[in-house]
Amino acid sequence: MAFQIFTVRLEESEALEQLNSFLSSQRVLNVERRIVRGETDPAVVFVVEYLPTGIKGGAKRPPKVDYREQLSEAEFEVFSSLRHLRSEVAQELGRPVYTVFSNAELAAMVQGRVRTAEGLRGLPGIGETRVEQFAERFLPSLEAWAAQGSSEAQEQGA
Repeated sequence: MAFQIFTVRLEESEALEQLNSFLSSQRVLNVERRIVRGETDPAVVFVVEYLPTGIKGGAKRPPKVDYREQLSEAEFEVFSSLRHLRSEVAQELGRPVYTVFSNAELAAMVQGRVRTAEGLRGLPGIGETRVEQFAERFLPSLEAWAAQGSSEAQEQGA
């Protein structure tokens, strides 16, 4: 565990930008802040406790994926509806959304045009427990999406 100290004076945006950049690039454990009165202006001192890169659990997070860029417009529309459904399910269960399905898993469902519980089982990271818990809620949307793609392919082939 390591500590980093930042002092931010009023109207000093550069120090605040450095603080925000540091916070977004580290595995932050705790942030304490104190208002201090200096010789000139008051300032806020931030003491950041973090795990440096290289310490177990302190590796930088992978960059966020912009699924608007990764998916076609039609795929993104289905992905968005699945995210909304995931939020509803998570709220009903009182759980974080990522415990239902991750964004990457939802995108894989859409890209793979999953139609069945077996298709869900074939996706990395999705085990039998989540298939049993959530297939009934998610498969109707996925089946409709997959069927839509099949009918479009038949029309183009005709």
